[in-house]
Amino acid sequence: MLQRAGDPKAALKTYEAAAKEDRQSVEALSNLAVALNQTGQGGRAQAVLQRAQALDPQDPMTAALLRQVRENLAAEQDGARQKYIDDTVREYCERLGPGGGWVLGSSTSIMEGIPPENFVAMTRAVHKYGRYGALGT
Repeated sequence: MLQRAGDPKAALKTYEAAAKEDRQSVEALSNLAVALNQTGQGGRAQAVLQRAQALDPQDPMTAALLRQVRENLAAEQDGARQKYIDDTVREYCERLGPGGGWVLGSSTSIMEGIPPENFVAMTRAVHKYGRYGALGT
């Protein structure tokens, strides 16, 4: 039985029970992946689910869990990228803002290969931090 209810302890117990029969079973690996994912170890959960999927490529539960873990990892990476952009723009505004006379932009256009969401994040951060007085300066 797969414990998906948001209880990593229950998933871990189910994993341990399934692992007694076969440590490398799809059921054991899936429950281990749930426990790992719910404790913030999405990368490890993805690797475990890929092993489970190799054992049974047709298992719909493993496929659904793997898709969910990948989506969560992508969202975390996107959030980290957005935070990096926000922090970088803030740093430039703090360093270059006092005294005025500077402009922050992407260039004369959005360069090829730049993800549009990065440009939008930069623009939002400029509006947030780029006004004189926005940072207390």
